[in-house]
Amino acid sequence: MKVFDPVVLFSIFREMLGDMWWPVLAIIGAILLLWLIAVVRCRSQGLEFGRAVKPSIVIGIVVGVIVGGLLPAWTGASFSVFSSVVDVVVIMLVGIGVAVGVGLLLLPFLSLSRGRG
Repeated sequence: MKVFDPVVLFSIFREMLGDMWWPVLAIIGAILLLWLIAVVRCRSQGLEFGRAVKPSIVIGIVVGVIVGGLLPAWTGASFSVFSSVVDVVVIMLVGIGVAVGVGLLLLPFLSLSRGRG
């Protein structure tokens, strides 16, 4: 692979997910749209994200640890197959990425649900 750009990533993910590619892309788009609406509502109501930071961090860490633990099962392998440092780092990075993503995704929604204390 000589060229590595977003079009290549798009093709790789489309090939990996097969028929589920477009529904997954639509769900991700809907989630991002809801997130944007929640952020705009928080800003328009003058809500601070301060009270919602701790719960979103905790939930993100829990989900990240669960994903990191389940990742070998999703790939059809066991932990004994992941023996090199690169394998372990990739599992950790996926877990951290999911944790950050879930935490950031939940932040505006938790802020809206908690209101102004």
